[in-house]
Amino acid sequence: MTVIKLDIDYKMSKQLLKEFIETRLGLLALMNYHVEDYNYAKTKHGYHFWFKITEQLTEQRLAEVQFLLGDDIRRARFNFMRAKMNVFNEFNILFSRKK
Repeated sequence: MTVIKLDIDYKMSKQLLKEFIETRLGLLALMNYHVEDYNYAKTKHGYHFWFKITEQLTEQRLAEVQFLLGDDIRRARFNFMRAKMNVFNEFNILFSRKK
């Protein structure tokens, strides 16, 4: 099981949010991943999304899939570096609310 995390810094209408989720689910299916569950939370700048898939991905592949699904480009760049250094999972976090 792997949790795919996306940070989208854009405030969407309800319709666009619905379409965004549907297209992410479609892309995951196209990549032959099986979604068990998903969730999202509104943030100050947009949304955080979590897609739980049954497959176990390597750190590098998880960084790639998050990028392909539209994760924030700055976050994706750091995640690629973290995966290369084998510290990806310690830093691949999203917060629904700042503490």
